Amino acid sequence: MPVGMQEIVIGSATEKKSSPKLPKNIIFTPNPNYDDCDEPQHNGTSKRPLILLFGWMLSKEKHLNVYRKFWFERGWDVLSCRTLPMHLLLPSRGGRRNAEKMFEFLVSRASMYDEILVHAFSVGGYQLGEFVCLLDERKSFDPKAKKMLDSFKAILIDSCVFAFDAPVGLSKAITNHRIVQPLLEKTFSTFLNVTSPFTLKRYVRVSDYLFKNEINIPGLVLFSKNDPVSSIPLNMKLHDGWKSNNPLTEYKCWDDSPHVLHYKNHQEEYTKVVDDFVANLNITKARRPN
Repeated sequence: MPVGMQEIVIGSATEKKSSPKLPKNIIFTPNPNYDDCDEPQHNGTSKRPLILLFGWMLSKEKHLNVYRKFWFERGWDVLSCRTLPMHLLLPSRGGRRNAEKMFEFLVSRASMYDEILVHAFSVGGYQLGEFVCLLDERKSFDPKAKKMLDSFKAILIDSCVFAFDAPVGLSKAITNHRIVQPLLEKTFSTFLNVTSPFTLKRYVRVSDYLFKNEINIPGLVLFSKNDPVSSIPLNMKLHDGWKSNNPLTEYKCWDDSPHVLHYKNHQEEYTKVVDDFVANLNITKARRPN
């Protein structure tokens, strides 16, 4: 792990005893460039903004560290969530529970984040949808949920896998074997059809909420022309819908870039697109690297 990238394991001796324990796939990492991890400002809010980092299927921590470092350099803390296959296959016990655990942790902190940015990859778009749906469902009776939802400044979504593309995305995340992958895809498709009332319908509900973007925040949609998992028409539909709600919404489509590897293959351009987008958001606690 690179210097300055030490991870904080939730529930360890470095965390407050009152903080709820998080599962291993969810990790909070305060910015290592500061030593005031949970010290609030005079108004009770955090001194730094927060990135909600939703990883792609079976993403490893060493991969997410690349993006943690990216956001640390810009002054952000990071709460990450890795989506596992079972979180998609059993959404009420997986994706929904991840959202609940993240919410419980954030509201337990001494300081509340009032500037939150989302960076989601692939099926992480589903997990993002679960989290936002949870806040929306609770906002009428839970002031902390409403405050958190109001703190969202923008969504960056990279290589999004949409509801009806889940069997393709899930199978290709596990293997690209020319025989095994199609078999897995068919198996997942059959499973979703059989269990539609509590799987596919849930994905569609979450996806619909994401497309509607009722909180009217801007988005940056990142995808490529040769990614077989992330649909170009659906990415453009997502962009166009968000753009109609908020003119700051933008998109970037690369001609040649594999699934979730846009930053790796186009680092300079990816960085500029993201930095330019964030610079227009009027976020007061972040900084742009020199």
